[in-house]
Amino acid sequence: MYKNHECVKKEQYIIFVDKRFAQFSKTEIAAVLGDFSEIYRSDKFIVIETDAGKNAATALVEQTIFINNAIPILGVFDYSSGFADIISAIGNSLRHGERFKLEAFNANSNTKQSAKTIEVKIGEALESMGHIADLNDPDTNFSIIFSGNSAYVGRMASDGDHKIMDEFRRSNRETTNKISRAEFKLKEAFEYFKVDVKRIKSAIDIGAAPGGWSRIVSDFGIKVLAIDKAELVYKSPHIIHIRERGDKVGKDVLEKFGKADLLLIDANIGPRDSTELALKFAGSIKDGAYLILTLKIVNGNISDHIKTAMDVLSQGYTSIKLKKLPHNRLEITCFAVKK
Repeated sequence: MYKNHECVKKEQYIIFVDKRFAQFSKTEIAAVLGDFSEIYRSDKFIVIETDAGKNAATALVEQTIFINNAIPILGVFDYSSGFADIISAIGNSLRHGERFKLEAFNANSNTKQSAKTIEVKIGEALESMGHIADLNDPDTNFSIIFSGNSAYVGRMASDGDHKIMDEFRRSNRETTNKISRAEFKLKEAFEYFKVDVKRIKSAIDIGAAPGGWSRIVSDFGIKVLAIDKAELVYKSPHIIHIRERGDKVGKDVLEKFGKADLLLIDANIGPRDSTELALKFAGSIKDGAYLILTLKIVNGNISDHIKTAMDVLSQGYTSIKLKKLPHNRLEITCFAVKK
């Protein structure tokens, strides 16, 4: 549990949650921060107050599964008479030449204006004050939640130590020429779990079709053994396609390929089957190799899924981490390291 006992100042945070997993958010927040006060809750975000310290936002993202991001609150404003106070507060918080980006959200607000219209109005006002809007590479991101007559303004710097989870989604939207949504999931996993791609020379991709994960990995020059009965959309000299189910692949095929540095599993099977498959293939990867696995949520028993994953994987893996990444739907991405 994260707790900074040296700091007693209470700070407020906007915490974005997926409403499908909102039941887990309060438990996760308490586990990371200890005591906190819930100021406001909707089906999309929670506003909390805590004395856990200035690193609470980073801790909430890195030590939880279902919390996408936690943004320190710059202020809470009554906007019923306009946006002047919001503009002034944001403008005063920006340094000269600092690039900014705004994102507004309507959550049962009393305004008839769309979130996009509000973003444009506030952004133009800030630009007229000499500040610089930059949608692609901002120094600072502002999130404004409009709920009732209150506007919750959050500010988060785009630093390398704490990348806002939804930035993965925004940056991935700019990518064209994709095979499937699954490609985004793997890119997010590489970034979030800080995978050192340079140390990977070979990979095994189970449930590879239509080929999105194999393509991403092979584009790094990595040799891939892609295992799936279905055809792959993407072809590459770096990809060897075995048209078979993962649990049916013969030992001779795996021995010929050699022990890999990365095991990928994104098969449409339940949590126990996918984790047991990871355990079966542990003998086909090197000690210290990475595992990235998609844990499908096949029923409402999410806690059981998580326990199953931890119990099964711990038999052959260490450093096990689970995270619902931005492009996950009813699934969780699992990362681990072969013992």
